[in-house]
Amino acid sequence: VLPEERSRHLLGIGEVYVPKPEPSERPFFYVLTVFALYALGTLVVARWELWPGTHWQWLAVADIAFAGALNYSSGGGFSQLRFAFLFPVVVVAFRGRPLATAAAAATSTVVYLLQAFPHPSRSNNGALSFALVQAAYLTWLGLALVLLS
Repeated sequence: VLPEERSRHLLGIGEVYVPKPEPSERPFFYVLTVFALYALGTLVVARWELWPGTHWQWLAVADIAFAGALNYSSGGGFSQLRFAFLFPVVVVAFRGRPLATAAAAATSTVVYLLQAFPHPSRSNNGALSFALVQAAYLTWLGLALVLLS
């Protein structure tokens, strides 16, 4: 078995055994609608460069906030949207300096934990350890992105 197949099987097994709460649909679709409008707005800004300069840092802050809101409304720490916390860190790694990347990575990790701990899914068995492992992954990937930037 190839190494990538082993990791795929391992991730698949983890997804089967980790309890996942049902998403609360109404708040999720409200947040998703606002996020879609935000995404269209940023597309317009990027296309026509309405705000030249360094305003992209604020977009990273908004991306992290939306990742937190979408994640919380779709299952908390167990949501598959937890991977959205990496997107702003990757963007900052390619656009900014290492210190900005480290700040984005730390902020993403803290926001992930802040939305995971108060979520009702925390009552599931193993929720705390799962959230801490995910935070460790975010931290580790953030460190790699700091070295890349």
